Amino acid sequence: MIKGIGIDISDKRRIESSVSRLGDQFLTRILTPREIEEMPQGTRRISYVAGRFATKEAFAKATGWGIGERLSWQDMTITSDEWGKPVLLLSEKWLETYDPQHRMRFHISISHEKDYAVAQAIIEEI
Repeated sequence: MIKGIGIDISDKRRIESSVSRLGDQFLTRILTPREIEEMPQGTRRISYVAGRFATKEAFAKATGWGIGERLSWQDMTITSDEWGKPVLLLSEKWLETYDPQHRMRFHISISHEKDYAVAQAIIEEI
């Protein structure tokens, strides 16, 4: 059963402006240590950050809470499986509080176009 659906679009130019202005302060607020470690350098860097930003916003919308007291940027890690499919990992603290019986499955999709990254998140109860 679908419990929530969220979608978000991120303007890569705004992300680039935030990274230029705030640097590591912005990156460490939005990205987890694992995401920072996996972040590519060069031309793909801003697309990577924008995609993770959009995905986390989409998941927050799917929960119905948004990012704040119940869900922080650091509770969500976006990585890839062995085939490159994006995977959402949630902090143990968040899972213990909001899915203690592990009855939820999370699906995400990220797409990039010239100036934008868009992401969708679906929460499924199994």
